[in-house]
Amino acid sequence: PPQEALFRSLCCQERWHYPPGIVNSNGKTAEGWPLLLVCRLGHFDFHGCFAAGSEDDLLRYLIWLRMCLYFEAHRTSEAAGRLHMLTTVNDFANASFQTVKDKKLFGILKRLTKTVAT
Repeated sequence: PPQEALFRSLCCQERWHYPPGIVNSNGKTAEGWPLLLVCRLGHFDFHGCFAAGSEDDLLRYLIWLRMCLYFEAHRTSEAAGRLHMLTTVNDFANASFQTVKDKKLFGILKRLTKTVAT
């Protein structure tokens, strides 16, 4: 979507890619491991996001990114014949809800949570 060009470099979140060749204790390779969306909140440029586009545009981008991963997990589940997980990891290094005081940000996170949880 057009929002990706606006926000991708400003929102420090991305699908985690496991290092190649790693296997777990059961001998499973990374292809069978859960999809991870890693959000590094301490590295987000929130002010840059609000300068680049509207709150609705940012929300659309955040939802779009999660939906892409959701559909990847769904396709993987269908192909494997078993449920394949999608997990979001919120990394609060260099950030906390006490230090990030932008009410617009909290409004977007609240709307995002309500939207993707239903």
